[in-house]
Amino acid sequence: MGKLFEQLRPHLPANPIVRSFIEALELLPGLERWSPPQPIAAAWPRVVAWGQVVHMTRSLPGAEELHRALAHSVLNDSEPDRDILAELNGAALCIALGAIAAGRIPEDKNRTADWRTGVHGSVDRWSGFSS
Repeated sequence: MGKLFEQLRPHLPANPIVRSFIEALELLPGLERWSPPQPIAAAWPRVVAWGQVVHMTRSLPGAEELHRALAHSVLNDSEPDRDILAELNGAALCIALGAIAAGRIPEDKNRTADWRTGVHGSVDRWSGFSS
């Protein structure tokens, strides 16, 4: 339990999953010492939402780079970059819908999906995905 959780604790619901979300944020580089913008009472819902996507994507291969970028933008701007947060939200949604494997799709000059995912029964043990 770090400084961020202690600052937010008086405003948070007494729920262990909320605590897990905050702790997931505290594990990102530099965020263990970060303080949300004042007033904290107004900032905590956004901070919990950021922690939720970090928590949900923490074991997803390829998410580490996005987690570092999210931490960097929070430290510099007091909030995540919108594109990074959107990409992590997309990955978290895929996980919530049952994805068990995923990989980031490289950016292209044309719009593309951010992630390729596989669900139970569609994952190939060699490539991670069935064809």
